[in-house]
Parts: sequence; C-alpha cells; structure tokens
Amino acid sequence: MTGIYRHIFYILTFALTLIFNNVKAQTVELTPQQESLLQSAEDSLTTENYQYSRQVFSQLLSLHNEEIYFRYQYAVCLVMLNSELDQAIDY
Repeated sequence: MTGIYRHIFYILTFALTLIFNNVKAQTVELTPQQESLLQSAEDSLTTENYQYSRQVFSQLLSLHNEEIYFRYQYAVCLVMLNSELDQAIDY
C-alpha cells in the first residue's frame, strides 16, 4: 500500500471502529471468560498485534457468528495482516 492509501485506510478503519464500538457485543451475552478474551483482543489491536487478535476474534466468531462487531474486527485483522483478503470482504 502506498503512503497516502495507507493513511486513508487507517483513518477509515479508525472511524469505523468508533462507529462499531457503539454496537459492540450488544446482541449476545458473553461469559466472563469471553469478556476477558474480547478485552485482550481489543488491547492487541491497539498495539497492532493483529495475529493474536485474529485468533481471538476467530474464537469469538465460532461462538457468536452473527455478532457484527466480532465480524468487523476479524476482517480488520485479515486486512492488516494482508491475509485472506477475499474472505475479509465476506465479513
């Protein structure tokens, strides 16, 4: 990604994250263990540890496949890892 496109991508990702934070995990009940996993995945996103976040959001999605916030964050991880980009679009 060139410099300007990377900045635009980061800005869009940040804006969408702010929007989706308002709907975060509102449709499902999470166990305390799942809450802890979610918090660690979100912390890892802020430190750009996308590999770990991808694994955790994948776990959460296996339990709560329809949760929009989990789907979005999983897709962000795929894009940032430049991995399975065609699959990221599906999420």
